[in-house]
Amino acid sequence: MSNNIDREKVIVKTSVIGIAVNVLLIGFKAFIGFLAMSVSIIMDAVNNLTDALSSFITIVGTKLAGKKPNKKHPCLKISSLI
Repeated sequence: MSNNIDREKVIVKTSVIGIAVNVLLIGFKAFIGFLAMSVSIIMDAVNNLTDALSSFITIVGTKLAGKKPNKKHPCLKISSLI
């Protein structure tokens, strides 16, 4: 059980760092893109935005996956499918 908690903490920590770096890159690339009037640099900033959003989705998915099973959402064992 402790291994799952440690794994979840590492995933969340890594995702938060990724979000922070992507937010910095978004601001920098958007600023440079508008300054240079470069659509490609501005679109690269948008790409960093989608990367940050996917890291957020990773955090949400990790938190949901770590929830305990209940009556509405029971644990499905792979061995029962074979």
